Amino acid sequence: MKAIIALLVIALFVTACVVKPTRCPDGSFVKKAEDCPMVQQAQEQLDELERQMENLPTDFSDLPSDDAGTDDSDDSTGDQDAAPSSMDPVIGDLLDKAGTVQSMQFVHAPIEVTSTGIVTLARDTYSVRGDLVKVETILPPKYDRETHVDTIYLNLATKTVKAYCLSDRSSICSTPGEERTAKFSDYDIEYPLDWVDRIPNSAFIKETRQHESREVKVVQFEMDGSYYEVYLDPFMGVPMHVAYYADEARTDLEGGVEYHDIAYNFVKDADVTAP
Repeated sequence: MKAIIALLVIALFVTACVVKPTRCPDGSFVKKAEDCPMVQQAQEQLDELERQMENLPTDFSDLPSDDAGTDDSDDSTGDQDAAPSSMDPVIGDLLDKAGTVQSMQFVHAPIEVTSTGIVTLARDTYSVRGDLVKVETILPPKYDRETHVDTIYLNLATKTVKAYCLSDRSSICSTPGEERTAKFSDYDIEYPLDWVDRIPNSAFIKETRQHESREVKVVQFEMDGSYYEVYLDPFMGVPMHVAYYADEARTDLEGGVEYHDIAYNFVKDADVTAP
């Protein structure tokens, strides 16, 4: 009996001394986890990386600097004089709105510089739809009722004109409704939308200003040697005021135009078609 017990004790001791194998991720068995093929491969890669890092330079004084090849001389302007590649997004959005205008009506008021000062002359009322324009003239201080015209129809595409005296007052029209002679060039003007395509990418917003009960954007830019200031309608992006100056400070006015009482998208074809 004692012999059996002794044998069992010896067997347990031997079992305890046997190392249990480790199963690797690839399914193989090894004595130690670090003997797994994947672990050994990773260790070899780490050793190689350490050897490469040991060979890296520690002195970077010979490397080119970020400023290499640039000219910092005072007479170099670089891209400062280059025209902007895109327009101010606020201005761009307003001008995009102007592109949705199908018709408009306004009072044409040229800004003139005279010997007595600056004069803004509110003149004729223009109704515009596409290429068709109706002009209702103001009654001048002096006129001839035999030749006076109070309503003019323009076709901007064909550059043709039809003029009438439509007033039913005999003191104004000797023959009411009579078609009369007029020159296209006498009534053709720069329309508000003509200015939209002229505003360059370099234009910037100077300020917001009250103009005809609207908070207009005051846009400034230089073009053809003159310094412009344009008021953009905050709702439709259409120029309501255009002035150009001889100096950048915009104190020496050369001329301009205003479009008073401007309204949009209500003019019909019948309104601008000659009778």
